[in-house]
Amino acid sequence: AHWRATLFERPGLSLWREDWTAVGEAIRDLKLAGVHDIGAWYAARPDEARALRGRVMVKDVNAFAVRMMGAASKADLIGPLDRLLPDSDQTFGQWLVAFGRGDAFYRSETHIVRPDGSHLDCLFTAALPTTLDGIRDTLVTALDVTDYKRLQTRLVEAQTEAARASRISTV
Repeated sequence: AHWRATLFERPGLSLWREDWTAVGEAIRDLKLAGVHDIGAWYAARPDEARALRGRVMVKDVNAFAVRMMGAASKADLIGPLDRLLPDSDQTFGQWLVAFGRGDAFYRSETHIVRPDGSHLDCLFTAALPTTLDGIRDTLVTALDVTDYKRLQTRLVEAQTEAARASRISTV
C-alpha cells in the first residue's frame, strides 16, 4: 500500500481519484431500459446530465494537482466534480458516451475552473473501468496545456502576420 501512495504523490502529473459510480449505475439502467445512444439521450436531457455531473465525486488528488489548481489544500478540490467543470463543458457528455460504449480508455481536452475562478485548459486521460467496483476508484490524469495553447496561438498569429508582410512586400 505504501508504494501505491508513493506512486500517487510523486509524479509530476496531476492525479485525481474519482468515484463515477452514479454514472455507471445511470448508464447500466439506461441500457437495461433499451437506450443505446447514450449521447443523444443526455443531449436531449441536459438537466439530467448536469445533475449526474454533480454526483461524480473527487475522492483524492495528489500534491501536484493541488499546485496546478492553485488550491490551498486537497480539501479545496475534494467533492462534486461539477464545482470544477463549467456549465459550458461539453466533455462530460463525451465521458458518458465512452462509459456507455464500454471504452477502455478516454482522453479529452477541456476547461476546468480553479478555486479562484480562473480557468485552465487541461488534457485528461483515464483508463475506464468496466465494473461498478472499478468505477468507484477511477484514476484520472490531468495535464495543464494552457501555456502551450497560448504559445500555439501566438505562433499562428506570427505566421499569419509574416505571410501578410510577405504578400505586401511582393506587391
